[in-house]
Amino acid sequence: MNMKRDMHIGSAAPAGDAHAGTGGAQWTRLLLWAVLVVVSGLVLFYAVENYRGWRAWKAEEARLRQSGEPLTWKDLLSAAPQPEENLAAAPIYAQMFDALYGELAEPGVSNRLDAMHAVQRRVVIELAPRGYGSRLPDIRPWMQGRLVDLEAWAAHFRNPEQPDQVERPFPGAPEGSPAAAQVLAALSLYEEQFRQIEEAARRPRARFPVRYEDNADALLPHLYLLRSHVTALVLRGVSYLRLGRADEAYRDWQTARRLVAALEEEPILVSQMARVAAHLMTVQIPWEAMALRAWDVAKWQAVRKEMERSDFILPLHRALRGERVLELSSIEQVRRNRGLVAGTPIFEGSDPSLLVELARWVPSGWYRQNMVRLSRFYSAVIASVPAADPLVPDWEALERLQRQVEPHGVAGPYNFVVRIWAPPVFNIVRRIVTAQAVARECCTAAVLEQYRVERGEFPADLQSVAGGASWARDPFDGKPLRYSRTGPQAFVLYSIGPDRRDDGGQSEVAKGSRWPEDLVWRVPPAASGDRPAGAGGR
Repeated sequence: MNMKRDMHIGSAAPAGDAHAGTGGAQWTRLLLWAVLVVVSGLVLFYAVENYRGWRAWKAEEARLRQSGEPLTWKDLLSAAPQPEENLAAAPIYAQMFDALYGELAEPGVSNRLDAMHAVQRRVVIELAPRGYGSRLPDIRPWMQGRLVDLEAWAAHFRNPEQPDQVERPFPGAPEGSPAAAQVLAALSLYEEQFRQIEEAARRPRARFPVRYEDNADALLPHLYLLRSHVTALVLRGVSYLRLGRADEAYRDWQTARRLVAALEEEPILVSQMARVAAHLMTVQIPWEAMALRAWDVAKWQAVRKEMERSDFILPLHRALRGERVLELSSIEQVRRNRGLVAGTPIFEGSDPSLLVELARWVPSGWYRQNMVRLSRFYSAVIASVPAADPLVPDWEALERLQRQVEPHGVAGPYNFVVRIWAPPVFNIVRRIVTAQAVARECCTAAVLEQYRVERGEFPADLQSVAGGASWARDPFDGKPLRYSRTGPQAFVLYSIGPDRRDDGGQSEVAKGSRWPEDLVWRVPPAASGDRPAGAGGR
């Protein structure tokens, strides 16, 4: 009986083991099937997304090529001029790039960047060097109808904030000299730089040796240098005007305008913004020349010609195309080498190891889909800013495009690069159109002043001297610039400005704004005390 029980028990055990083994195998098969389904799904997902991205980018690339749009820096950049014709090849500018690229050795300096900065310090015109106050007086108060405060500038040069820190004091003028003479004496510290700038400005073209193929890593040291030179030229020019030295002021204005033109062909937005800033500064000289009745008809004809040819819209288009080339090239580089994402400026401050890991898992097609969205974004911006008269942008379209790049919006896998990298186009276009409006104001004012010099008073209306000329139209709304003769020797001319609202020629700057309500060119009668020597009868 015990034997039977033992046999029963012994025979039951293998059956249970067999059942357990069968169940384990089934679970193993199910797990393998689940893994296979997930892996297959992921493979299919990546294959589909990569194919969709490839197809979308090929279609976009074909559209760009068919439209003649540049896709590489080689497509976009014009040939460099010969050195003897190239302002950028003049020693005052060329040496800085030579040091940066290792073609010029700087004694005691091994690092190329340090060598470039050493050269830059020698050729810059620093109006607030070590020991002097960093808050400089306004250099372009013409928008508020004011002359440059040369008394404030003279005090700045006379009275350093930290005398013990001064390395090279500004020269002084004899005691009792007018403020303009004191400013000129101070600027004589940089006489050699002025001489070299004037020599460079005689060259008709400009192409700085920027390595645009480095994309976001390209260095632009010339922008700071040019700004310093334009600022100093404007300050010296208005000082000449106050002392009745009209011809010298005119030459400084011409030199400053040549430096503005040196940035015209640069294919990136930051260069065009620097050009706008320099342009707005240079207008101070002809505005003061008009307020002081300092220039003759020939000079005003030259001012009109210079301002009539000044174009900010086509250079904006070129810069937008350049930004597209830069960003598309950068995305393509990251798509091919995901480790490069750690050095991308848009992710500055993020954990580089996490970025690289995330970038590795992003489908290749998503990078291309972002390239498509970014390319279309720039095409839409260019289409919204016409290059032909009346030059009025499609402001509603620009506002819609601006909303696409606002940080609080929702970013998807196909447009996250546009959301975080595309520039604030609405504000950029407003600044560009402001520059164009100021150029047209200055051109129109030159025509009005020529009329006054020849006939003794300003015209009663703008139509009589401008007709329907494009240079007398406001690019903010396409209407004629607003003009009012406030007396035989005075007028107010204005554009409605970036707010696109006619505020009746108000030049006050609203709180929180960088711009006056209207862009106003206001010329009061020249007071006898302000009239420069030799200006009578003009």
